[in-house]
Amino acid sequence: MIEIESSKSGFPTARLSDKYMHSAYSPVNEAVKFFKKNKLENYSTFILIEPCLNYLAGVIKKNIPNSKIISIHFVNDFFIRESPSSDFSLLVDSANPAYINKIREYIKETDVEGLKIISWPPSLNHFTELSDWLKSCLWGFLRELHGNITTTSGFGKRMFSNYIKNFSISADSYSIDRTNHPVVVAGSGPNLENDIDFIKKNRDRFILLALPSALHYLRFHEIRPNLIISTDPGYWAKLHLAGFESYPLILPYSASVPHTFFDNITIPVSQNYFLDAPLLCNTNLFINLPSNGTVAGSALFYSFKYSSGPVFLSGLDFSFIDLLSHVRPHSFENFIEQNSSRTFPLTDIYYRRNIINSKPVDESRRITHALKVYSGWFAANSSRFSSRVFFLNYHTKPPGSFTNIGYKEAEQLLDINCKINLKKVSNSSLLQKQDLVDNCLRHFRNSLTSLLGDIKENDSGMFIFNILNNPVFNNLFLPELLEFKRHYSYKTGSEVQNKAYYIIDKALNYLSGFNLYDG
Repeated sequence: MIEIESSKSGFPTARLSDKYMHSAYSPVNEAVKFFKKNKLENYSTFILIEPCLNYLAGVIKKNIPNSKIISIHFVNDFFIRESPSSDFSLLVDSANPAYINKIREYIKETDVEGLKIISWPPSLNHFTELSDWLKSCLWGFLRELHGNITTTSGFGKRMFSNYIKNFSISADSYSIDRTNHPVVVAGSGPNLENDIDFIKKNRDRFILLALPSALHYLRFHEIRPNLIISTDPGYWAKLHLAGFESYPLILPYSASVPHTFFDNITIPVSQNYFLDAPLLCNTNLFINLPSNGTVAGSALFYSFKYSSGPVFLSGLDFSFIDLLSHVRPHSFENFIEQNSSRTFPLTDIYYRRNIINSKPVDESRRITHALKVYSGWFAANSSRFSSRVFFLNYHTKPPGSFTNIGYKEAEQLLDINCKINLKKVSNSSLLQKQDLVDNCLRHFRNSLTSLLGDIKENDSGMFIFNILNNPVFNNLFLPELLEFKRHYSYKTGSEVQNKAYYIIDKALNYLSGFNLYDG
């Protein structure tokens, strides 16, 4: 039970189970000392875990006015007394992944630089288990954000280039009527080989949505998917898709796909990319998918929104068997095998690729750090889908609250004569699309130019970072933006202004010299 009483300094203090959560003398001075001892002035985003009466938030805000503070409480009596200095507060009363999804809305990639997670020490012993669970989830989420940063840093300009090219050459696009048919999502993990007979036997009783890496294996078994989904902006995704242009393709325009797909059926989706609003014009025509780092995650979101029926996941193993991480045949095989030789045999290549950087999880399966993060994303998001999404004949307990389902039980949930209903979406002409692109690029250049005047009038690093923290820099120049936050956000003066001028000039040169045909 929480007891609130007055401290010697007159400020309220609190006791929990007869132990003080704040100083009985001066809780404000206690928070000030904690701030100084932990050198919190070096951070800009704070996640405070059960900060009780949360004097710390007030001290942080006083010393770092532009900081972002998220306070997470385990006790309602503390939650209702939350400090106004917090930007967002949340009451977490159980180990439920849904709470993490709420926190996701307030932490972005640019917050990772300068982020500090703090458990208020006096409360830690009272909530050890819940606090450990929360910190584990938060670290998993931060690993995802780091992955997003890596992806955006490596592919930001490629995504931009892909988007404008794909949008400009897509004469027609399609949407699909939502349905209640069952959906099977086919990945390329080893479990797909176990499920292939089930898929063949019941092929007409569900919609088959294939990831690009599973296409060669499905074609080898003479199975044609109803739909393909591809979201990857890189080269290898395009390689997977080559030769499958006759299949309807779901994609965000930022994906890397062979241009020949746009002569057939493409089904755009919106992933809240910053070009969606100025170019798609009417995003209501397209299913909206949250942006994430895996095509499997996008396939899960799409299936769940497209159909109100059950969704079965096959070939999403989050591990691999012995040397093999994918079913065979697979589009990577030719590239791998052509590098083998008498002195560098194929098994050695697979060993170096799959064994050295992995760890065993049981007698036959192995896992890498990337696969662990991948699985962690599914676990953290499982509560959104677990009511009607199933792992098909999974090799162990599925991640999070997902359910494993056997073939006989799955067959009872299937339908008959499952088909997709396509309809053409009215599009602008190619010339009109080029005008939209030109106007969009011109708007970005004008907006960046106006920032130069704002910077000239204010030399505060944090002020400058906040105005640079916009879609153009977040998507095209994220490394430069994070570097600025790391080294200049806490400074003032001409050095800060000159660094900002350099970043803006770099962006203006890129947008001015952007070529539709070579990006």
